Amino acid sequence: MSNCWGVLGDAERLASWREVLILGGCNGHISELDDYTDANGKLLTTLAEHLQLEILHTTSCCEGQTTGVLGEVARLWFYALASDELVKALRRLNVDEERILSFGSDHNRIRLDFSKAQHRELGSKQRFNPNSYLPLRSLEKVVEQFERSPEKEREREDIRRVCVNTMSYHGEA
Repeated sequence: MSNCWGVLGDAERLASWREVLILGGCNGHISELDDYTDANGKLLTTLAEHLQLEILHTTSCCEGQTTGVLGEVARLWFYALASDELVKALRRLNVDEERILSFGSDHNRIRLDFSKAQHRELGSKQRFNPNSYLPLRSLEKVVEQFERSPEKEREREDIRRVCVNTMSYHGEA
């Protein structure tokens, strides 16, 4: 969450005229999910409140919580925050705890299913074309393409290097 305030500035610029979805690692705890809030969790909730975003893991659409395991401890490291209209269109947030779609990663993937339908009027739960959704097969094709990509290992190593450098910077490595 060290770049929280950079994200805040970018999101503030965009939030005034379009919907916002923020996905990312927080490595924090919030009381709604963990019965306590730590410093990173406070940054997350402050960001959500300031931008009027909802933490999607606290909604009834959320299935699963564990996005990673460190030793014996299951954790929710990655969060999804969304603006009001995206929350209304959210059908389901699924954390892939069974690791069906999480190959190629040491974390459980977060899948968001949104309705493509538009609301009939502001604040209404009634939508046009309420059954128009992105098929699961489309998502599976993207994952399969990544797994076949010759750049896959280089991209993984880049991500690992960033994580190690960040942990070293914070004295955690």
